[in-house]
Amino acid sequence: MDTTLQATQTGTLSKPFRAPRGGIAVALLARVLLFSTVVTLVVTTVQLMLSYQAEVSGLQSRFNEIEEGYARGLGNALWALDSKQLEGQLDGMLRLPLIRYVEVRETHTTHPLTISRGSRQAENMVVREFPVYCCDKDTHQIGVLHLEASLTDIYRDLLREAFVILVSNAMKTFLVALFILFMVHRLATRHLVDIATALRVRKPCVAPVLLLRRPRRKRDELDQLVDAINMMVGRLERHASELGSANAQMGAILDNIPDLAWVKDTNGRYVAVNRALARALGCDEPAGIIGKTDFDVHPPEYALAYRADDAEVMASGRRKRIEEHHAEASGRCTWVETIKTPFGDGRGQQAGTVGIARDVTERRKMEEELRRSEALQSEGQRLSHTGSWSWHIPSGTVVWSDEHFRIFGFTPGEVEPSLELLVNCIHPDDRPMMQASIADAMREPGNIEHEFRVILPDGSTRYISAIARTVPDQSGMVNELIGVAVDVTERRQAEAEREARHAAETANRAKSEFLAMISHELRTPLNGILGYAQILLRDKTLGGKYRDNINVIQQSGLQLLTLINDVLEFSKIEAGKLELSLSDINLVDFLRSIEEIIRVRAEQKGLNFVCNVTADSTCGIRADANRLCQVLLNLLANAVKFTDQGQVIFNVSLHAGRDGLARVRFEVRDTGIGIDDDHQTLLFRPFEQFGEESRRIGGTGLGLAISQQFVKLMGGEIRVKSRMNEGSTFWFELQLPGATGEIGRQQPTAIATGYSGPRKKVLVVDDVPINRAVAVEMLASLGFETFEAEDGRSGIEQAERLHPDVILMDIFMPVLNGQDSIRELRAKVGSLSKVPVIATSASAASSDKLRSMTAGADAFLSKPIEQNQLLEQIATLLKLEWTYKPDATRVTDSCTDGPIVIPPGPEMEALHYLARMGDMREIQLWAHRVGELDERYRPFARQLSQLAQRYQSQEILRLVARYVGTS
Repeated sequence: MDTTLQATQTGTLSKPFRAPRGGIAVALLARVLLFSTVVTLVVTTVQLMLSYQAEVSGLQSRFNEIEEGYARGLGNALWALDSKQLEGQLDGMLRLPLIRYVEVRETHTTHPLTISRGSRQAENMVVREFPVYCCDKDTHQIGVLHLEASLTDIYRDLLREAFVILVSNAMKTFLVALFILFMVHRLATRHLVDIATALRVRKPCVAPVLLLRRPRRKRDELDQLVDAINMMVGRLERHASELGSANAQMGAILDNIPDLAWVKDTNGRYVAVNRALARALGCDEPAGIIGKTDFDVHPPEYALAYRADDAEVMASGRRKRIEEHHAEASGRCTWVETIKTPFGDGRGQQAGTVGIARDVTERRKMEEELRRSEALQSEGQRLSHTGSWSWHIPSGTVVWSDEHFRIFGFTPGEVEPSLELLVNCIHPDDRPMMQASIADAMREPGNIEHEFRVILPDGSTRYISAIARTVPDQSGMVNELIGVAVDVTERRQAEAEREARHAAETANRAKSEFLAMISHELRTPLNGILGYAQILLRDKTLGGKYRDNINVIQQSGLQLLTLINDVLEFSKIEAGKLELSLSDINLVDFLRSIEEIIRVRAEQKGLNFVCNVTADSTCGIRADANRLCQVLLNLLANAVKFTDQGQVIFNVSLHAGRDGLARVRFEVRDTGIGIDDDHQTLLFRPFEQFGEESRRIGGTGLGLAISQQFVKLMGGEIRVKSRMNEGSTFWFELQLPGATGEIGRQQPTAIATGYSGPRKKVLVVDDVPINRAVAVEMLASLGFETFEAEDGRSGIEQAERLHPDVILMDIFMPVLNGQDSIRELRAKVGSLSKVPVIATSASAASSDKLRSMTAGADAFLSKPIEQNQLLEQIATLLKLEWTYKPDATRVTDSCTDGPIVIPPGPEMEALHYLARMGDMREIQLWAHRVGELDERYRPFARQLSQLAQRYQSQEILRLVARYVGTS
């Protein structure tokens, strides 16, 4: 054994070691050399820069000296053109240091004098020029002095100086570095090597640990280092002893707990297990498990799951808690709660896992029973919309059931329940009452019952009925509130709906009464306007201009009546009181009248109107003619209105079915402006209008809405297909029953001028003088003897006195209304009880007719009264035969001054065109011209002119269509 080893084993450090070839000393030497080199270079650079600047400053000083010393002499010599004197002065300048070339030249002359000395160099030169003045500097410049100085000598001196500085500093640096290396090794590094070697070969529990064998003058850093190492080694040995004792205690604890504990390495091998795990796996001692894997002691499916969990824990570096199956050696399978934690090797690498497992089989059974009970309770709460809650007052803890979350608009567990959250959910108007109820219960414990509103997160409102009771503590103070919350929104909504329905019914009744009153008030003046318009249009003495004006009045009144009827029809639709009035219809005649109306409008706009009707059986159907006509006219009028060029096509097809029903399809197609997709969904809404402002004039926006309701009431639905700027197609299909009897064709109309037989008395009973006057005018012109009464009571008195043949009775009158008057008349004895009564009304209520007929009326007419309808009813009730002045369509020899002779074909074609255009003025001019051509045409021309004066466009079309192919 050598001396060094022996000294180390005894705990001392003896003689010094040789200086190592590497280590701290060499690193220190390298750093000193590097630092010194950098410093030397920086210092040398600074010195050279300073020297260079000094030389440059000196050169500038020489330039200044030349300018000051030679300027006057050069000026005088140059002025005198003394070349020798100039050369002498230039030679003197050339002898100055660094000056290599001088030159003086004359300026401002045609042939300047130039004298130079020295030689020029290509590089490292400094050039200066100075002006040369004549005699006195303040006069004028006569020449230029040019100087060139060389920097080569300066650069050579600086290089020599740099070399000397670098060499001297390098030698000094090297010597200082060697000295530092020697001193560091002598004082520190050799002792550090001794300490490292002693620690490497030392045996435990040897004291003292380390000693430095060197002269003790004064304790330095090495002595302090040795003392610190000795102290650290002692502490480590004590800690190792304590750790061994603790491991033994922990092992004893783990071996005596019922939980299963183990440690595995990264390969899944057991490194340590406690006794409980060993016994569960069928071993008496833990040593029997050490070194094995899960595949050696568990079924494969369990082993795979355990291994996957271990890999996940080591990969994530986080602890994992899991409940899993555990198979024991006895075959018993239990549930265990396992906690697996990764552990490292101290170098940042995973070394394996530590696990502990506890048997939770019994706990899981209890939890399963509890979950089943809670599920039943939760389902019961969900079905009954009942949520439970509790509020622990000292801690402020609030607990909600799942249904309670849902009642308040939250997903269970979405928010943390709290008293603040509950208060915020309650409607602001209900919070004070709820807070007061809780405060009262806190002062006087008892039950709380309260209904309030809550605002859900989506902004909707629910009604909640809450029932709660207080739970006092041992001292009697309220400690907790528990209760239930029931969603009673549906009940409240049902109550609100009942109230709303009652209010709506009340509003409908009020609206019906209002509409009846408004209808009466509006129709009453219209009855006078339209009545007198009809009377005046029958007056043959009126000129054409006045007849045109009266026709405008009539058309305006009819348009206003149409608007009123639209509003009334829509109100009936809203109230659900719309009913169909079915009658037998000849489809051909029905469509011809519609075609004639639309054709005139279309041709006035220059549009081509086409009507196609196809039927595979008789054309008799049963439908509500008025409402079907209203629907078709509305669709066709809209097509004409929104079409500026092209055509409007009206297609109708009828196919008979085996069940007695006819399938009828109506289609209106145009080439108009079209409708975009967004507006198509709004077409059938009330008061919706589209297109340019000019196209909306004359409409209310109710036409399509009412038409759709009419068609739906008939069992169909209006559909639309449209593209912008290409046109639109509207169509609907109906299943209609066939006509019940023979349907006659429409007969031409005629104007009654009187009746056959004795004069008849007519009593007009109405509280409005205008209405009485209109009726009297209509009937008196036909030869009736008319009488008037202003109310029901005076009407009965007049009837008893006059015994009229027919009574025209308004049903809304003061003193005694019309229906009560009719009842009194029917209750009387004698002929007065059987006098025919025609009830009239300006009301919009459809029940007026039923009540009037029930009261005993024989007929019913709505105001404004249409004269033809009135005459038809009177003729039916009194069995009268009218005497006529034939209308133009009843073309016979008896109604003209001679037989009807039709003008030739070209003339009739021109008339047909004018009739289709609806140009009444041109038709009158045509009639006058044709009558002048041949007196045989005058009867036809006279009838045509009369129709044109009365604007009877449909009658003109029928007349022309009848004869256009026979001329």
